[in-house]
Amino acid sequence: TQAAWQFASDCLCLQVMDPLRSRCLCVRVPGPSNAQIQEQLALVARKEGFTLPPTVSSRVALASHRNLRRALLMLEVAYVQSGGQLADDTKVLPPDWELYIMVGDQADRVMAQCC
Repeated sequence: TQAAWQFASDCLCLQVMDPLRSRCLCVRVPGPSNAQIQEQLALVARKEGFTLPPTVSSRVALASHRNLRRALLMLEVAYVQSGGQLADDTKVLPPDWELYIMVGDQADRVMAQCC
């Protein structure tokens, strides 16, 4: 039956996973430092053909919390919103999806307070 096959396949998976797991080595790779993120942002800016002020690079690196993917997204947002002319006073905003999450969290807190 379907249920028996489901159970058998789950058991087989567990039997296979334990031997594989015992032969694997877990490796923890630390996130890049702020200086490394700034270097990569400067490299991307140079390859894309625009000037990246060091102050903007520094603010993006700090706001990204050592996450290179987030830093690249934040640089892209800053570049587009500045019209392609990054200046020392360019605002560094989080990606849109983070703003939606923050708004959702705030809505949950408001609802919890009033209800």
